[in-house]
Amino acid sequence: MAESLDGWVMADNLRPFLELLARYAEYAFDDTDWDTVALGLEHTDDDDPGAWYAYPLAGARARLDVDVAVAVGADVVSVRVTGLVERELRLRAATLLDAYGRSRRGAPVPPRPAGVSPAGARGGPGSGRSPASRSTGSG
Repeated sequence: MAESLDGWVMADNLRPFLELLARYAEYAFDDTDWDTVALGLEHTDDDDPGAWYAYPLAGARARLDVDVAVAVGADVVSVRVTGLVERELRLRAATLLDAYGRSRRGAPVPPRPAGVSPAGARGGPGSGRSPASRSTGSG
């Protein structure tokens, strides 16, 4: 059973996060991929489970589904990665979330305002591709 991982990254770190995650899945993430994700991210809101954008990283090693949404009013992007069937891949993804969830100065992301929780606490995000057909249960 594929496991999922929830967290957030600093907005400026989203592209390098995705590039490395794609490399671990053995997927060739390029400028076209980034342009597609950046465009899909424009109308997202992590407080609305139906307003997330989903992007697949279908590599030779693994197929990872990455859901992303802007945390309105903050400089972070909420992220959910599913398809982490290998223990090593899950550990690498968790390390990326930890590393890229820090500001350029190395400080952790400031706490979210009271009452606002990360994506996983709400049971998972919806999908920008097809919200009605995508499973949002915990992995």
